[in-house]
Amino acid sequence: MPGSEKVCANLTALIEAELKAAEIAMSRYGMQACDWAKRNHPWRNRTGWAEASLGHYTFRDPARIETFVYHGVTYGVFLELREDFEGRYQVLDKAIMYNISGLMSQLRNIFGGKGFGLTISEAKEFENIGAIYE
Repeated sequence: MPGSEKVCANLTALIEAELKAAEIAMSRYGMQACDWAKRNHPWRNRTGWAEASLGHYTFRDPARIETFVYHGVTYGVFLELREDFEGRYQVLDKAIMYNISGLMSQLRNIFGGKGFGLTISEAKEFENIGAIYE
């Protein structure tokens, strides 16, 4: 078919534009989550290394887009997971869930409400979890 190549090229360009917009939204969200963690961590700074080393990055491959928020110090894992701290020094989960409903809204706008493979109830549950931290 003569026009099918053009249709395929247009669809490919549309998909790439949507994925690039989603990658940008995810990267901005990672930056916001990292900034939130730096402002709201529950520990008292001694050296400032734990706060200064909080970071984020966004990764995209053909199958997914992922954003990570992380500790850059070796003892960050203990701040987050050490049982005898009883969660007193955890910040990453709260930072990641901070304004998750805003990210979901942006992604829904980018993809035109297509739902990214989630059922409506799963999407609502995901947004409700985020609302707890806002």
